[in-house]
Amino acid sequence: PWFVMKERTGRMQGDCDDYTFTVLWLYFQRSIFKFIFGLLTGKAKIHRVMSKTGWHIVGQVDNLWFDNWTMKPLSKDDFFKVTGHKYKKRYYFLIPYFAISGLFKR
Repeated sequence: PWFVMKERTGRMQGDCDDYTFTVLWLYFQRSIFKFIFGLLTGKAKIHRVMSKTGWHIVGQVDNLWFDNWTMKPLSKDDFFKVTGHKYKKRYYFLIPYFAISGLFKR
């Protein structure tokens, strides 16, 4: 199961990119090498989709998709059916952004 780091109040802080980064970071056992290797090899992916309110970042590991709206992994078909998001494309340029910003947030 995937868990997201929470503040001491018990409420999750952050937006869609924070959630996606955190889930992937935990999935790869908090290892920067596993994290980057997983993204570069395609084990995990970061996608930009159009939500009902605008652009949105979601994650994928193997065939399971997730975001901070569903807060659980779903198949691609179920994910888009439940959320109503529209698929746009995968963004490789976000990998360095997430890796670098995650290091400085710690």
